[in-house]
Amino acid sequence: MSISPLPNEPPAAAGNFEASIQQYLQALLDLGRTVYHVPEGNENETIVADKMDEVIQALGVLDEAKETVTTRLPLAVVEQIDEGNNPDGLLQEWVKALIDKNHRANGQMKAMQALQQDLHARLRSSHPDLALALDPQAGTTSDPMIVNPTVEEAKHQQDASSTSMAEAGAPPPDLDLSEYNV
Repeated sequence: MSISPLPNEPPAAAGNFEASIQQYLQALLDLGRTVYHVPEGNENETIVADKMDEVIQALGVLDEAKETVTTRLPLAVVEQIDEGNNPDGLLQEWVKALIDKNHRANGQMKAMQALQQDLHARLRSSHPDLALALDPQAGTTSDPMIVNPTVEEAKHQQDASSTSMAEAGAPPPDLDLSEYNV
């Protein structure tokens, strides 16, 4: 197991913490071996007590070394390791969920763009006087005598055309939004 240092963390601090972890794990392993192999008896209890002291000292060193590490792990990763599972599976699930969410968002964006284009096309066909307001680049020309309408003028034209449609009794065109998955 190797802990890679963060950019703002000195490499010695990460190495010190890793060495502390290895020292603690080795002390635990030695204690387990000692308890398993040493027969019961008063003279052997001091051997086990010495090994327990080594574990306690290793824990103290580990506790001091924790202040030098700024790496933060998600609790779910720590739980996976505690359960004996490989945290790579959890990471793969997270990445897959993010990819799915990204695909869904991209689909929604494309649907909104298609809806916008469809609305612009319908507005251009029903209100040709608003074509320049919907797409200012379409009416640009190098001829200084041709003046493009400003946004205010386009709104005024839109208001005028909508009132004329209302006076004429023309119903607004129906829009079917179901094809856009909105």
